[in-house]
Amino acid sequence: MNRSPNKAVSDSDISKLPRTPSSLAVSRQKRHHDELTRDEGRSFKEEVMQMLKSWKAERDNKLTWKIVLQISRR
Repeated sequence: MNRSPNKAVSDSDISKLPRTPSSLAVSRQKRHHDELTRDEGRSFKEEVMQMLKSWKAERDNKLTWKIVLQISRR
């Protein structure tokens, strides 16, 4: 016969939980990023910005031609 594992009873009211003393709280220092990582981030940002500008210019050009065609058909 299969038996289910023992289940712990839990209380959903978290206000009853004991508080962790501040002396036990752990604080960690942030990682330091080297210059290469910063340069890669800058390079990536510039690449994405250029791609978005190119995409926008392409979309603007297509939209302009659509408008011109619509006006010329009138």
